[in-house]
Amino acid sequence: MHYGGDWNPEQWPEKTWGEDVRLMTEAAITLVRTGTHGWARTEPAPGAWDFGWLDRALDLLADAGVDVVLSTMTGGPPPWLLRRHPEAAPDGTACPSGPVRHTYATRLVEQLARRYGDHPAVALWHIGDVYGSGHGCARPCGCEACEEAFREWLRARYGSLDALNSAWTTAVRSQTYGAWEEVRLPGHAGSAGECSPDPARLLDRRRFTHDALLGCFLAEREVLRALTPEVPVTTGFLPLDGSVDQFGWARHQDVVALGPAAGSGEAAGTGGPLAAAAAFDAARGAGGGQPWMLLDHGPAEGPWPPGALRLRAWQAVAQGADAVLPAPWRQPRGGAGRFRAALVPHAGTASRMFTEARALGHELAAAPAQLEGSRVSAVRAALVLDWPSRWALEQSPAAGLDAPGLLLRYHAPLLRSHVACDVVPPGRDLTGPGYRLVVVPHLHLLSVLDARRLAGYVRGGGHLLVGCCSGIVDESARLHGNGWAAPLRELLGVTVEEPWPLAEGVTVPVEGGPAGSGHGSAWAEVLTLDGAEAVARFTGGPAAGGPAVTRHSYGDGVAWYVATRLDAGALERLLGAACARAGAEPVLPGLPREVQAAERRAADGTRFVLLLNHGARQARCRLPQPMRDVLTPGRDADAPVYQVTLPPGGVAVLSAAPPGA
Repeated sequence: MHYGGDWNPEQWPEKTWGEDVRLMTEAAITLVRTGTHGWARTEPAPGAWDFGWLDRALDLLADAGVDVVLSTMTGGPPPWLLRRHPEAAPDGTACPSGPVRHTYATRLVEQLARRYGDHPAVALWHIGDVYGSGHGCARPCGCEACEEAFREWLRARYGSLDALNSAWTTAVRSQTYGAWEEVRLPGHAGSAGECSPDPARLLDRRRFTHDALLGCFLAEREVLRALTPEVPVTTGFLPLDGSVDQFGWARHQDVVALGPAAGSGEAAGTGGPLAAAAAFDAARGAGGGQPWMLLDHGPAEGPWPPGALRLRAWQAVAQGADAVLPAPWRQPRGGAGRFRAALVPHAGTASRMFTEARALGHELAAAPAQLEGSRVSAVRAALVLDWPSRWALEQSPAAGLDAPGLLLRYHAPLLRSHVACDVVPPGRDLTGPGYRLVVVPHLHLLSVLDARRLAGYVRGGGHLLVGCCSGIVDESARLHGNGWAAPLRELLGVTVEEPWPLAEGVTVPVEGGPAGSGHGSAWAEVLTLDGAEAVARFTGGPAAGGPAVTRHSYGDGVAWYVATRLDAGALERLLGAACARAGAEPVLPGLPREVQAAERRAADGTRFVLLLNHGARQARCRLPQPMRDVLTPGRDADAPVYQVTLPPGGVAVLSAAPPGA
């Protein structure tokens, strides 16, 4: 298992570099990312290259046996470039379509590839920094280059103005286009229809700016592919960030990498493990189940709490990571990251933080060799996530449903019940992996083809649970014909007569069935049963007396529908019943709720079970069969273990020999 952090030698006097590398060896560091912020040091003036510092840094790492994820440095343009070309700033209003950044960035990448492509330390290229919010995707700049690129993108997508007018329903508000030059980028002065922006236009703006940002990544990747075809390529994703379709981007990467968490509250607070678990499952899902890597996932301000670094690192491993670089190597004395958690804090090597970092390095180094490259197994459930649907939901009356919050709302009960879960796009095969239960949390945008895939999964014996406001619009944010949620009507056995957005703070009571007594919020629907049975009903609100939760036998499977956003307790009870009926069994039965359980299976069949205690109390875990504790120092490796006691923040790695061994 690879372990390390971000090393930024350009921020420190060169006399400290040797000490850094010596400490890396002491802490069993095997992999560091470097060069991320090195563009200004490498090219201090246009075309004036200075690689000497990076030569010496990489040579030190190679001599120490530390591998490198070398950044292309393009995430932080130098001041001279921004002075010459202000539009190149990566500040959220940058133009990803203009030629400036492409020209300068690919020139830099070519220099790096030619110089370091065969360097013994370089194991992986990292393109840019971390793509996502604040990197030009959320808000296009609206310059002339962006406008023209948007029109070209629309021509490629729709082929003709007639098709565009149809997709955008431009007959509404007299917005029909007669020439491509009339089409403007939504959201800027002079754009037609700005008094009431059409959701289809806004959705295409999100798609366009996303694809333009992807184009920046691909331009650099193509240079690296041409010059260093044997060196794998990656980039970092912000966890579940709304601006980058991680499933789409993953097709262009050799390794999926998950970048910084969204601040100290998410990373270290009470909700941290739940949010991290959903993001980790999504990262693994983006890579199709392949091992992935964790980058810089520590608190944005303040240190890791005691034991939290170890727990988060092993949580990533439990959910499929083979490389854990959870924090910067050393805290800088100044700049935005001076308070960011690091493996070597300002207090130095005598600190608790470095002591924990060093212990974690040796613990990962001592893990069984078969753990690296093993795959997460015993997965019985899948959650469907779709970025275009998320973008469309933001432009709908149901925007209060909050797509990332919905994913966590449905993912957390599965985690607490120890049912291993994949997070997958709607176009992924749902039958081959053997999922017993597939959960669709409010898939607002749903194509007819993906609706047929869901129906085929259930018809073949699968169990499906769908949240409200699903299947409402097509790929152009237009309502499907023949009523609400038309593509799912036959599958779910219900007709949605009326949707009711609920004001913030308004709830509707729900009673009956496995959900028990609870309430819904944000959204409620009036349903008519067309073959389904009502297992819970609204007892108040606009849909009073009508079905709130339904169940429908379809083919050899079962489809559930939830006509509101259920409160956490009711949803957990409902998901528990759906798991039981579907046969979605936990990784290990009878575990405490606060303990996370995951299984990884090696190529030779060896089964590893990882247990992590996210609670504040000691947890006792009984094992259904004897296993071996491969993590605790001093324990007889062959002695069978029948029970594990985990302190708060505790971790256990257990193994069982392959069948027949």
